[in-house]
Amino acid sequence: MTRPTTNDIARPRPMGSPVEQDRALPAPRRRLRRLTFVFPLLLLLAVAGSYAASPLATAWSIREAVRNGNSDYLRTAVDWPRIKETLKHSMFRYAVRPAGDAAPDTPASSGGETASAAPPPPGLWQRIKESYGRSVVEGMVENYVTPEGLPKLFAYRTTYNRTLGRTPLVPEDAPLLDRVRNEWSRLRSARFLSPTRFAIEIDDRYEEGRRIAGVLELGMWNAELGWKLVSLEVKGERRASRSSPGSTAPSRLAALP
Repeated sequence: MTRPTTNDIARPRPMGSPVEQDRALPAPRRRLRRLTFVFPLLLLLAVAGSYAASPLATAWSIREAVRNGNSDYLRTAVDWPRIKETLKHSMFRYAVRPAGDAAPDTPASSGGETASAAPPPPGLWQRIKESYGRSVVEGMVENYVTPEGLPKLFAYRTTYNRTLGRTPLVPEDAPLLDRVRNEWSRLRSARFLSPTRFAIEIDDRYEEGRRIAGVLELGMWNAELGWKLVSLEVKGERRASRSSPGSTAPSRLAALP
């Protein structure tokens, strides 16, 4: 009978389960083997976390650029033609239509009402007022919603609300951490619509019941991969104005994003 050689005796034999085999290895090799499993997992988690947080970071950077007047960053981080279109429509619905009126594309409530109880078509004066209001809103968006104009609009709105005695919970000159906490507390929703589209909605700093909604899109912009703001809307129902009937100026100012 052939006896096992010395090399056969010295060679470690497999032992049971992978856990038992791991315990049989020397401590340095055991640590190295575990790192080969842990490191890729940690790297994958870091990449996933960075991807999930990147649209929120872009939204914050856009907000800070508006606050600080950084038009160079705004020029590359915002798709201006697309957000102008969404703002024109939403600001008109919010600022011009009387409080409590449903927008044309808003389904009417069916609570005890039939189709025959639909509201009558707007009268001549209402149509004239809406036509005038639409032209004013569209002109304001074209003039102010630009890389240079939006920071001015932000400062103008801040001054306007201070004149009315409205002050945000956290002033704009507060420390960075306080402002981040305030923005986070006003965040209503933040979700991925698709792997390349992210929607965010935040409560207004001054108007109760009013929200600002935006959509960011991931893509190649000027040969660089990143997120860009492609939609901006004003949402909510405007409260009844104390101004004289037919006056749209306070409503237009209140609708500024």
